[in-house]
Amino acid sequence: MPLKTFLFPTIGSNKAKNLSEINNIAAELNTVLGKFCIEQGIADPQGIKLPGLNDALKSVKSYKDEVKGTKNELAVRGGINDKGHLAVTFNGILPRKGKPVKIDDEVIIRKDFAPLVEQLRNENHAVVNLQKGDETIDRAATNQAKKFGTTVEEPDDADYSGITTGNVILAAHGSRTEVNGTIIGTKLGKRSPAEIVALLTEGDKDKRLSREFSGTVWLSGCFTASGGIAPPGENFDHESFARSVWELLKSKGYKKATVKGQPGIARTDAEGNKSSVTPTGQKDYDKLKKLLPQLQTDIKKAAAELAALKKKYPDEELLRTNPAYIKQLTLLNELQKQAQQVNAEKESHVIKALVATYGLKVR
Repeated sequence: MPLKTFLFPTIGSNKAKNLSEINNIAAELNTVLGKFCIEQGIADPQGIKLPGLNDALKSVKSYKDEVKGTKNELAVRGGINDKGHLAVTFNGILPRKGKPVKIDDEVIIRKDFAPLVEQLRNENHAVVNLQKGDETIDRAATNQAKKFGTTVEEPDDADYSGITTGNVILAAHGSRTEVNGTIIGTKLGKRSPAEIVALLTEGDKDKRLSREFSGTVWLSGCFTASGGIAPPGENFDHESFARSVWELLKSKGYKKATVKGQPGIARTDAEGNKSSVTPTGQKDYDKLKKLLPQLQTDIKKAAAELAALKKKYPDEELLRTNPAYIKQLTLLNELQKQAQQVNAEKESHVIKALVATYGLKVR
């Protein structure tokens, strides 16, 4: 089946990519699809399922094995066919049993992709700042609102009634505790899971979240998806904050909603994208973060002492051979190198777009 809209390897062009040039079609497709979705006005393209991707990978491998050792090539394209399905096509000539065989193959990556794009493009979103006046949260909420094409609202004024899909983003600081070595998110913007659910489902009936809501409640704060299974005999609630919100929403009749949260310390960048520290890396991240301020203090002290030596010994040549100067310069360089290494190790625990989702959401 011919492609109607060309996406791979280049959006808008039917120019193919040779099979031999493809090293990781999964990564290449995901990159181009993300770009296409953003161009189509979809604020949050992550999480779109591609159930046929494994079949495409198998086809690439199979055809590569067949082409190996020959001068033959296959043209590989990706896009949306005239039935609206996302597909990858393979075209060319292969010698089979000594005879040329025309290949005109299509692998469906995602059925009904075009209608899905249209649905996602028409999603409505809400961003609510639960801690207005906090510089970090104000900035995060503003950046997320910009990303999702909406404005920032306050809890008392937020209107969720017109949102049946899309994202309801609640931006605030998350708090945590630790029980028997397990880090657990306890509150978001000083609110418990029950208070978060009440914010969405109680109050003015004309502004409540519809029970038909099939989108995502995004708990945009630290530790909202941090938790675990309680050890035997423990009475403390070890369940993650986000899961608790999801369970409470279900109990109130919100069967189609999903809930997203971050498993560790969370950040929002200038484009409104989230990142989070990994669950296994959080404790190491905390230790490394505590090291940095002391290192920065030591660096400032060493730099000040170096500046004093430069002032005391203005002659450049004499300064370079001065033992005290050499010692101080070596110390400063070592401290700066150590600070860079500590920061790099700390940042290695931060993953872009790391979230946990509760509830089945088919996109």
